[in-house]
Amino acid sequence: MVREYSNRTQSLFRLLMGLVIVMSVVVMSGFLFNRFDLTEEKRHTLKDATIEMLENLEDVVFVKVYLKGEYPAEYKRLEREIKERLDEMKAYAGARLEYEFINPSESEDNETRNKFYQFLQDEGLQYTNITFRTNDGISEKIIFPGAIITYRGESAPLQLLKSNERAADPEIINNSVINLEYEFAHTIRRVTSKKKPSIAFIQGHSELSRMETADAEKLLSESYQVARVEISGQLNSLSTAISEDGKQRLNSHDLLIIADPDSTFSDTDMFLLDQYIMRGGKIMWFVDPIMTDLDSLRTQQQTMGLPRKLGIEEMLFDYGVRLNNNILLDRNCAPIGITTGMRGNQPQIELFPWYFQPKLVPRSQHPIVGNIDPILTEFVSSIDTISQPGVKKTILLTTSEFTRVLRPPVRINLNIVSIDPDFGNKKQPYQPVAVILEGQFESAFKNRISPTYIQEGFKFVEKSLNTSMLIVSDGDILKNKLSSDGKNYFTLGYDRYTQNKIYGNREFLLNAVNYMLDETSLISIRTKGIKLRQLDQEYLMKNKGRVQAFNMLIPLLLILILGLVSNFMRKMRYSKSEKA
Repeated sequence: MVREYSNRTQSLFRLLMGLVIVMSVVVMSGFLFNRFDLTEEKRHTLKDATIEMLENLEDVVFVKVYLKGEYPAEYKRLEREIKERLDEMKAYAGARLEYEFINPSESEDNETRNKFYQFLQDEGLQYTNITFRTNDGISEKIIFPGAIITYRGESAPLQLLKSNERAADPEIINNSVINLEYEFAHTIRRVTSKKKPSIAFIQGHSELSRMETADAEKLLSESYQVARVEISGQLNSLSTAISEDGKQRLNSHDLLIIADPDSTFSDTDMFLLDQYIMRGGKIMWFVDPIMTDLDSLRTQQQTMGLPRKLGIEEMLFDYGVRLNNNILLDRNCAPIGITTGMRGNQPQIELFPWYFQPKLVPRSQHPIVGNIDPILTEFVSSIDTISQPGVKKTILLTTSEFTRVLRPPVRINLNIVSIDPDFGNKKQPYQPVAVILEGQFESAFKNRISPTYIQEGFKFVEKSLNTSMLIVSDGDILKNKLSSDGKNYFTLGYDRYTQNKIYGNREFLLNAVNYMLDETSLISIRTKGIKLRQLDQEYLMKNKGRVQAFNMLIPLLLILILGLVSNFMRKMRYSKSEKA
């Protein structure tokens, strides 16, 4: 009887101690916050820049995710990963972050559903028409894999699936998952930012027209102030006087974009650009060293590639790059459509590899190009880097291992589509075509200051503040395709021949701008990688029965073993108590 009373006392004591421990953990969790991420790549650990932004939110951010419903497993995984990322962000933002998942196809009424689809498109979300296999055969469904983020009445769309393909393979889903933290953080910062940095497209040297950069300007205007500026030798075009004598000046824009100029820069314009850089300004150069006449190619099926003299070559050389006068052929290229005959009144168009249109597959893990789709170019040239003290040079994009270099004059003929150029003995792989320079630059006008501005009292700066510039040897990267009447434009990176393919030109541009202007270091989030641990599909198909049996029997076997061990331990405990 005494032993039974003692056992009851011990059991009650253990129960009370357990309750005390649980209550202590609950109480302490209200004061202490800690999360443990045991994944190898720390996929559930937010970057410091993200945490700082979330903890400093002044008001509630509302996130509506339009990815809910019956989808294939790949999309359900994306939905799950989005929820996990939002939960992690809410852990730091608290009540200042609210989210919900919405099924855009929930309504059974076609008219109501289509109106909602149109609303989402008007808000800036893109739909994807997916196909997947069901028990009844092949099914199609419209989905909107995106979100709308709202803050104090300001809204911004966020595309969460980094592909427009009708079927998303695991790699596409994985790339989308990798970018989730950055995409959410960047968009939240976009809607909460009080001041937008200023970007100016330079004009006056036959650069791409407003219509040809319409999609690029639309993309950038979502996060930045975008303008067009003609220098024309005007002192006030790029800077504003901040002193009474006009000597001390401040840049009027945070970033300049020079998009495919086709005429020579005057010494005055180059001097103003140089001093803009010296005052800490950032420039993106998209320059074609070789001139081609595309109209001749369309009408006569051939044209010539000749060196283009823009006047900026020596200035860029002084900064640390040399634009080479050549044209690169690449076996990894986009197709071109050529009329091969007629069927009635309809021309028959076949697709052929167009070696003058390389598809640049990023190999670097730099934040600008990490985890983005191939980039479409046309008539691209190579770039060499020049040693300059205090300037860091990073190659962002190169051609493939199957590259040929042609020296001008180059005859560009559509007949090349019917032959296979010699990529064997004459190949020169991995030619650089995009470089970013970072650091302090010496003025290209250090020993040849313009006397005009000396007379005007312009304060000359010999060495720049820490800044950066991007040089790309192709202006067509920024050029969106136009409709036949020239009144409408397509998405930047759109392939008119494959139609359902959109290359990574938009992401490249936006990432580059974000990197060069990002003061909160959110762009560093893009370097986070998540390993995709996939099962061997071939092995599964060959050993389907064995794998199924393993998955069913092993859990049952483990439960049986645990039960036997537990039963054995219980018998041992009771036998000891009876002996005592």
